[in-house]
Amino acid sequence: MDIVKGQNLCVKPPILWIDRGFFVFYNLKNEGGGMVCLLFSLTLEGDSLNTRLVGGWFRGPDYAVYISDTLAYIGDGRYLKIINVKNPYVPEEVGRLRLPGVVHDIWVDGGLACVAANEKGLRIIDVSDPSCLHEVGYYNTPGSAQGIWVVDTLAYVADGDAGLRIIDISDPTSPYEIGYYDTPGKAKDIYVVDTFVYVADDKEGLRIINVDNPANPYEVGFYDTHGWAWDIHVVDTLAYVGDMGGGLRIINISDPTNPYGIGVCNPYGPVWGVCVHDTFVYAGCIDIGLSIINVADPANPHVISYYYMPGYVCDVCIAGSLAYIADGGEGFRILKVSDPANPYEIGYYETADKAWDVHVIKGFAYVADWYAGLRIINVSNPTTPYEVGYYNTPGMSFGVYVSETLAYVADGYTSLRIIDVSDLENLYEAGYYNTPDWALEVYVADTLAYVADWRGGLRIISISNPTSPYEIGYYDPPGYVWDVYVVDTLAYIADDSAGLRIIDISNPKHPYQIGYYPTPGNSRGIYVCDTLVYVADGWEGLRIINVSEPTNPYEVGYYDTPGWAHGVYVYDTLAYVADGGAGVRIINVSDPSNPYEVGYYDTGEYAYRVCVYKGFIYVADDADGLYIIEFTGTGGLGRRAPEIFRVISLCSSIQVFYNIRGRKKVKIEIYDVSGRRISVLLDDQCEGKGKVSWNGTPGVYFVKCRAGDAEEIYRTVVIK
Repeated sequence: MDIVKGQNLCVKPPILWIDRGFFVFYNLKNEGGGMVCLLFSLTLEGDSLNTRLVGGWFRGPDYAVYISDTLAYIGDGRYLKIINVKNPYVPEEVGRLRLPGVVHDIWVDGGLACVAANEKGLRIIDVSDPSCLHEVGYYNTPGSAQGIWVVDTLAYVADGDAGLRIIDISDPTSPYEIGYYDTPGKAKDIYVVDTFVYVADDKEGLRIINVDNPANPYEVGFYDTHGWAWDIHVVDTLAYVGDMGGGLRIINISDPTNPYGIGVCNPYGPVWGVCVHDTFVYAGCIDIGLSIINVADPANPHVISYYYMPGYVCDVCIAGSLAYIADGGEGFRILKVSDPANPYEIGYYETADKAWDVHVIKGFAYVADWYAGLRIINVSNPTTPYEVGYYNTPGMSFGVYVSETLAYVADGYTSLRIIDVSDLENLYEAGYYNTPDWALEVYVADTLAYVADWRGGLRIISISNPTSPYEIGYYDPPGYVWDVYVVDTLAYIADDSAGLRIIDISNPKHPYQIGYYPTPGNSRGIYVCDTLVYVADGWEGLRIINVSEPTNPYEVGYYDTPGWAHGVYVYDTLAYVADGGAGVRIINVSDPSNPYEVGYYDTGEYAYRVCVYKGFIYVADDADGLYIIEFTGTGGLGRRAPEIFRVISLCSSIQVFYNIRGRKKVKIEIYDVSGRRISVLLDDQCEGKGKVSWNGTPGVYFVKCRAGDAEEIYRTVVIK
């Protein structure tokens, strides 16, 4: 079977435990012989405080495919799945394993699969028995592993911002890095030929790295592809680069020190995945599908056919007369390409996509799953959720609101879709309305649907007859509308950099603004409770706005979450913040002027939205699906310090940063593992920001931080 798949620095990174996460500290020698110190923050999936994972629906997109004989190795979010394709018309799953990170690329050699698992680096899986997959080793690369290529005992990893990493896997149970080259862009994919590694380096184009000495790789040439280079395939003296802005670029690399372009083809849409077979390039084009390009004359490539695919083609693999396609949120697809001018689909295996929003009602979680549409999960038993319904909307599902037997889906560029969910086995679209821009969220009140339409502002749609909705009014604020919440005759909208906008909708035909508050960040999510509006404000965390006088709103408090606050849900005295890469954060807001964190759970990917139902927290977590989490704390009535402490261990020093609101007695102490107090760093009345330091011998220590009558204990490690 013919299978085709598509300044040097010395680093020794000790890993230090800091503030419930990890930091990686590097000492780098620069060209002048001096030392440069870099500190990178990493969070740990599953890291938590006063929470526990109850269950979840952990599905996601397919970014990668690798074919070996009659088996296809694909990704389904965090799952590595093995699909038997002996009968390509009926692909059948024969094995699966959930990994710590989302599957971005796969390489199979013998009985081992090497997986580029995004922020969880390189994972090595024993696949000798597909029914019993298990991880045998891993290496946490410093960046986000996007692409992988294996030659003998070396794994070459395209590691995003961290460039090219070279990992020795001679002992799969104990891989280690032997060299790296930090490319100037974001390494997206690689192709290895002899002693050269060809890197698709995003906006920095094609980079050519000499790895004759893997411990000391260096760049010998580069070529600007004029867009964003995301994939690469090399045949003889030509490199075929899939460029998200510049189409297919064909580059002569006969002299690696002086590559030059010889051909360009702009197919239908930005190019992500590329695979070369015979005289054809099979190019995955975003929002279009598979374009087949004749490259018999590399100087004059031209499209001979294309096959529309509903997802976003990320990876292409050719075996014989079949094309195996990783179609993102629309799953794994098999096309017959024996006649390249007339490709057609013969097989399909369904995956999910990126969970953007969740609405839970009557024991069911309705998930807005981007390209994969609306997914309905039975959560009557949160420990064992399972999918019971699925409707593939025509666009990209960003938001969902359920009222009685109808689900209202904010479907991106295909606007508002109304899905009848009265029979979960037979979902169908009851009606739709085309808003002028991208529908991102929707709120339903009585017979009106309020749509957050991004650049199209707030659209007010009559749904009195769901089969024939129509617009009755709109308001165009100065920013981009991401979310909307309606109370009585007022609509509160999250208007991105324009902050909170308050719209009078007493006459929905003529809405108008009566007040606003310019939050300091990017307002993305909103929740209203009594006279307070809670705003998820991007990098500026949670903002609490008093709207008792809607014409004169003002901020009463805020909490600076560690991630990018994208969504918020309030229940009782707790605000649950979907905080992007920092997971879900639980903030006590019993005193809105002094909110403080009482719990968190670091989900695996990127928390977009959150809701609470019957005591459980439901988090829409991007490519890792739906998390169901229980808060086990006491609502902040315990000893969790409502202050900001940051503990950092650098070499032989422990540094404690603090930011105290109001004047309080602050005490910071160091203890060893036996519980013996080693030092008192601070014991005084304090207010505002400050820092204390302690130099000690290598070992494990505990830092006890007290502010007023609340305290927190941090574990840290001191090394030489």
